[in-house]
Amino acid sequence: RLFRYGNGGATGYGSSIFVVSALAGNAWRESHINPTLSQIGGGAFGLFQWDGGRKTALLNWLRENGYADTSPNGQMKYLVVEDDWIGTFDGISSLTEFLTSTSTDVESLTEAFCTCWERPGVPALEERIEFAYKALSYIKLHANDTSIVTWETEPMYYLSEEQALRNAVLMYRFYSAGGGGGGTPSKRKKKMPIWMWIKYNY
Repeated sequence: RLFRYGNGGATGYGSSIFVVSALAGNAWRESHINPTLSQIGGGAFGLFQWDGGRKTALLNWLRENGYADTSPNGQMKYLVVEDDWIGTFDGISSLTEFLTSTSTDVESLTEAFCTCWERPGVPALEERIEFAYKALSYIKLHANDTSIVTWETEPMYYLSEEQALRNAVLMYRFYSAGGGGGGTPSKRKKKMPIWMWIKYNY
């Protein structure tokens, strides 16, 4: 079990490392996984580059719920609230099905999110998939890295690949219900001291 570092607790989404890597691959193409990024020469904004009416709805929801416009946690939570999935790809017909998918096919998962959620004019799928695999490898190595606790947001526009990969780790912790994927933490009551919980879980 992975114990999250930094602010926030388990979300309960239970997304696997493969699903989050697909999200990271798409976010890399859209924003370099930078929640503060505004599209140069356009109106899109945020991790997944919401645009038009979707951007307006995003900003309204963030402000109504106490989040800054650039809050990564707010934007990641809004992705679930918005639930703007259209169509079916490789058997996945909704955002919930995507987030809880047990598929380990990173390429298919990346294309599913691109096709049914992002719906970009220029898919650039190879770039999305390439980074998704990099995120998968990086998260496996750094999911418990205690030096990764703060989102990288500088420079204002395009982050380096290393910065984006660090942000992918934080995305994994947010969506994975503590890092395990495949479900929320157990509700079994524990009567033992906290240090014994850790020993028990390992």
